[in-house]
Amino acid sequence: MTAATDMTSIPGATPIVRKTPKATFDLVFRNASFAAALLVLVLLAAIMASMVIGGWPAFREFGLGFITSSVWDTQNEQYGAWPAIVGTLSTALIALVIGVPLSLGIAVYLTQLAPAWFKKPVSTAIELLAAVPSIIYGMWGVRHVLVPQAGVSIIGAVMLGLGRALGETMAVTFVVGNANRLSASILDPGSTIASRIANEFNEAMGLQLNALIALGCILFFVTFVVLVIARLLVARVKRY
Repeated sequence: MTAATDMTSIPGATPIVRKTPKATFDLVFRNASFAAALLVLVLLAAIMASMVIGGWPAFREFGLGFITSSVWDTQNEQYGAWPAIVGTLSTALIALVIGVPLSLGIAVYLTQLAPAWFKKPVSTAIELLAAVPSIIYGMWGVRHVLVPQAGVSIIGAVMLGLGRALGETMAVTFVVGNANRLSASILDPGSTIASRIANEFNEAMGLQLNALIALGCILFFVTFVVLVIARLLVARVKRY
């Protein structure tokens, strides 16, 4: 028996296992899959740890009262999660009450009762509905439910915000550019009534001072009109 004799033909000898490229690829893929799954668990644990660390001061400060309290006062730093918890559970329950009977009924009808010619288009339509992001249904609800009921209130709030924006001074002065010119681009420098008064009032004399005061009168009038309209809209909502 020569040295070239196959080791597998010798009794008691350890067989030589040669890994094929396919076996190597399978091993690499298995290890990579395990690493990816482990990474998901690590990320989940990291997220949970981050949330616990971030929320621990609140739990330490309020204890069990954080869960049972209904107060959310940012001025006095008093916080309670109970309304949010109830709201979350309520919306989930409402979704189940509406969705479960409907989905079960559709499933039974399609699998047991629907004719073949009708089953495919209905199944396709249901799949399309499932593919639509839930935010779309939320926007639909806002458009057809919330806005018709609260439209006037929203407009009133917008008008109040407009009145506040019209009178804003220093924040606008810092970024508007303070250039007395009209431009077609919102990125070009410009000015507002409030910013012009803030920049020039201290050194103004004579007619310039009168002009700045006149600008103030215009701003006062415009802001007054906007606020009156906003108050009327809000009062109209309160009456109904």
